[in-house]
Amino acid sequence: MLSNLTARAAYDAHLFERETMHGRQTTAAGGDGSSWSVSQTGWAATWQRRVVDLLPRLTGTIEELVAAGVARVDLAGTLELDLSVAESVSGGTAIVTLSIRMPCPTCGGLASPRGVWCRRCEYEGQVTEAVPIRIPIPPIARDGQTFSAAAPRPGAPPQRVRIRVPG
Repeated sequence: MLSNLTARAAYDAHLFERETMHGRQTTAAGGDGSSWSVSQTGWAATWQRRVVDLLPRLTGTIEELVAAGVARVDLAGTLELDLSVAESVSGGTAIVTLSIRMPCPTCGGLASPRGVWCRRCEYEGQVTEAVPIRIPIPPIARDGQTFSAAAPRPGAPPQRVRIRVPG
């Protein structure tokens, strides 16, 4: 089945449908501040550690941060974050959730109208997913400083980030 792309896409679509219709998340906290979650379908698990230096004002979905006036995405796709003077001196970690186009994890990006059909991406070969990107902001961040932050999902491109600090 794994070598037959059509059969594999159909099987993966079945698992995806089963997860979305019946999947529930169980989450628990560990004594060290970590948390874990496992879906009840039994085929996905994640392990996350607590972020000690989290910058709550710069953490959330891009829509929430834009509405709060602390973030924006320019025409080139660079994420700009407006730090306070205190945040720029201490540094920390911002976690911004962005909608990113990436290869479909079900068909591996192989779906096409004249080839493999995929229920998840419907022939597109790509899906849009909400991806939380962890952005480490160095202490003594400078205005205009630009760097890349890696997305935690395979196939997701790195995000360009620019820091803005009031003068």
